[in-house]
Amino acid sequence: MLDVLKEIEKKQGRRASRIRGSSRPIDLDIIFFGKRVLGDRSLVIPHPRFRKRVFVLRPLKDIAPRWRDPVTGLTVADLLGGLKEQGSWRKLDERIVP
Repeated sequence: MLDVLKEIEKKQGRRASRIRGSSRPIDLDIIFFGKRVLGDRSLVIPHPRFRKRVFVLRPLKDIAPRWRDPVTGLTVADLLGGLKEQGSWRKLDERIVP
């Protein structure tokens, strides 16, 4: 699956960059794969930063509200609740929905 996603990115104009977080035309990530936990040099599942990303958690809550992170055991609602307490949710909400 990772090879397929990398090929799609390549066809859409993504080029390798040595600067982490630099802008790119497309970025496809595997956020999770069922209850699997995987960590090697080429792939980490679940995605290591999904727990802090409202743009991942909010739609995930819409389609799978009872899904549990296989690493922490927390539900999507728990993860979103943690972001609200830290203020990340509010700041992002204000940018998306004034």
